[in-house]
Amino acid sequence: MDGAARWLAALPALREEKDFSRHVQAYEEAFQKKAAPPFEPLWYPELLGSHRPHLHAVLQELGHPSYESLHRWSVERRADFWRYLLHRLHIPFERPPVQILTFPEGDITQPRWLTGAVWNSVEALFRADPQSVALVFYPIAGAPRTWTYEELLTEVRQVAGAFRARGLQPGQTVALCLPMRPEAVFLYLGALYAGVTVATIPDSLSGEEIAARLEIVQPQLFFTQDGLVREGKFLPLYDRLQAYRLPRTYLLAAGEVLQARLRNNTYPYRAFFEDLEPLTQPHRAGSYHPIGVLFSSGTTAAPKAIPWTHLTALKALADGHLYHDLRPGDVVAWPTNLGWMMGPWLLFAGLGAGATVALYEGPPTTPGFCAFVEQAGVTVLGVVPSLVRRWVETQAWEGKDWSRIRLFSSTGEASNPWHMWQLMAKAGYKPILEYCGGTEIGGGYITSTLLHPNAPSQFSAPALGLDF
Repeated sequence: MDGAARWLAALPALREEKDFSRHVQAYEEAFQKKAAPPFEPLWYPELLGSHRPHLHAVLQELGHPSYESLHRWSVERRADFWRYLLHRLHIPFERPPVQILTFPEGDITQPRWLTGAVWNSVEALFRADPQSVALVFYPIAGAPRTWTYEELLTEVRQVAGAFRARGLQPGQTVALCLPMRPEAVFLYLGALYAGVTVATIPDSLSGEEIAARLEIVQPQLFFTQDGLVREGKFLPLYDRLQAYRLPRTYLLAAGEVLQARLRNNTYPYRAFFEDLEPLTQPHRAGSYHPIGVLFSSGTTAAPKAIPWTHLTALKALADGHLYHDLRPGDVVAWPTNLGWMMGPWLLFAGLGAGATVALYEGPPTTPGFCAFVEQAGVTVLGVVPSLVRRWVETQAWEGKDWSRIRLFSSTGEASNPWHMWQLMAKAGYKPILEYCGGTEIGGGYITSTLLHPNAPSQFSAPALGLDF
């Protein structure tokens, strides 16, 4: 019996063992060496049992014996790979692309994708059973709220109609600086449905940093919140901007009532919905129609505006399908907001898969968030390594049952193998996908997959269609 077989034999007992030192001891006995990074794999594909990942089906459909063979084909025949994926993902087009990939300037660094296509990527998010749950929101206080796919589409059309009523036309820009609450989802998707570009700004920034990003994009409308509630304290958000001139602004309340004095050109959020007719047909356009703007961090230079198009949304949806194995019945949570790449990614990947996107109002470092993961029945949980470190150090997850989780995904920072091992153990040894990419492409260029053994803090494969 080799080390992997001995480790697999030890797992049933370890899933009930809360003393992490016993896990380390079992590792050393199984692999017959001292536990030290880089660790041996702690999860293996055979643990999936009868579950067949999407990638396994892709291999079978295309006749490839391994991921490595599939990857080689995907970079040698990129157009064929993406043509296949568009078909597999059932991407809806008003007019399908005439050509998948061309190089009109004769430069491989200047490709043109999906030439001739007319579509709106938001339509790909509403193909699930209309009565299945699309969105669930857990407030800090009070009962959770849910929206079915049918109800979410109604909200999106209402918002799209409100943008039209306010005079917004396709190609114009609005800006959001909001926590990841349901209204942020409605606004984001409603704008995209109407063909309006959405610039999203993290709510953690200073007033000067928010104002600098508004100056770059010059939005017609701006949506923000009076403040943020963190561990019982109200932290002003809107008042950070009192020294700056704002576009027409709509203000949401963190609680039951607004806790800020409205200045010139600012209106309560409810005023946005006056005199509207829902927009029942989305604005469909070419593949390079701008749908969003995110920003670089601005820590080393002025922030850079990073545009997203319908193609960027497609990459997010594809990565959710191929590597994160998202599907109907999953409950996906990722502590983020729309100002960071994983916020829009979560919506395209999660809703595009027919899964339920789960949101939590409070900070993710707390026992409250850890309880939310259990109560919401989260099956796919996104993390950043610094968050995992806090959970390990504070034991905020103590007493919480995370056994429904079937995989984690970690991105944004370099991870600590010891912390990631403890995260795997917390959920009964589920894999952690290391997922690294960029805001510019809307997804990953190197990743882990469910076809490969999974070791803490280690990638297993380049992303399909990308070669480096």
